[in-house]
Amino acid sequence: MYWVLVNRKGGRVLVTGRPSDVMELGDWEVVYKTERWDEAYEVALLIADDDDLILEWYLEDAVKRKKALTSLKSV
Repeated sequence: MYWVLVNRKGGRVLVTGRPSDVMELGDWEVVYKTERWDEAYEVALLIADDDDLILEWYLEDAVKRKKALTSLKSV
């Protein structure tokens, strides 16, 4: 599962696959959730662009997604 979190006070959007980020929200608000990293990233990108926020994500989540796509292409 991937979540898109928004911290308007801090001016940031985060794409995360870490449940711990969702459990410790603080100033963050969950605005979207999905099973697909690329879908979460697209939604976060739109939010960041529309509201002029900084977009953040965990590199390892993006790398896992890319590896999964690469392994599917080689089948």
